[in-house]
Amino acid sequence: MKKTWISDNKTQKYIGEFDGEKKHGEGTYIWEGMGEVSGKFKDDQFPDYGKFIQYGQFEYIGEMKNRDGQFNGKGIQINLITKDKYEGEFKDGAPHGYGVFTQNDGSTFKGNWKNGLKHGKGTLVNAIFFRSGEEKGEEFIMDGGPQTGEYKDDLPVGEFHWEMKSGRKYIGELNKDGLFHGKGTLTHPDGKIEKGIWENCKLIKSK
Repeated sequence: MKKTWISDNKTQKYIGEFDGEKKHGEGTYIWEGMGEVSGKFKDDQFPDYGKFIQYGQFEYIGEMKNRDGQFNGKGIQINLITKDKYEGEFKDGAPHGYGVFTQNDGSTFKGNWKNGLKHGKGTLVNAIFFRSGEEKGEEFIMDGGPQTGEYKDDLPVGEFHWEMKSGRKYIGELNKDGLFHGKGTLTHPDGKIEKGIWENCKLIKSK
C-alpha cells in the first residue's frame, strides 16, 4: 500500500510502499526543489539499485550498493546540461574503476578512473590531430584515431600510441590537451618520419 511521508520542515517527502512505519518497497524520496531517488527501499534505507535525479544537473541509473544514496557499483550518469554520458563503475558518487565517457560531440574515452579522474590505462577513441600548415615547411593535416596510454590524476604520462585513420602514427609523450609534447616520433603515411622533441604539436628539436 502506497503512503506519503513528509518531514517536519516540509523539505523532504517519500511517496511509496511501507512496512509498518518503515519505508519498504517501491518508492520515491524527494528533496524539494533539489532532487529525488527512486527504487526499492528496505527497512527505511535507500534502494541498492535505482534512479537518482539532481534537478537540472544530472540523472543516474544504477547501483547504490551501500543504500545511502551514493553511487557505488555500476551505473550510467548523464549530464542534463551538456548531455555528456559516463557508463561504468562508481565509488562514493564518482567514476572509479573502468568506464566509458562520451561527450555530446561524440568524443569517447574508454579506460580506468580513480575518484572521478582518468587514472591508469585508457584510450581516447577518436582523438583529432590537426596541423594548419601555416608554419613554414609544414603541410596541412586533418587526421585522427585512437590514442592509447597511461593517465595519472587526469593527465597523460609516459609513452602514448596514436594510430590515425590515414596510417599516420605517433609514439611518444603528450601534454594535458593531448598534443605531441616531449619526446616522440611521428610517422606519416608516405614513410616520412619526424622524430625528436615536440612542443604543442610542433617539432622543436630533431633527432
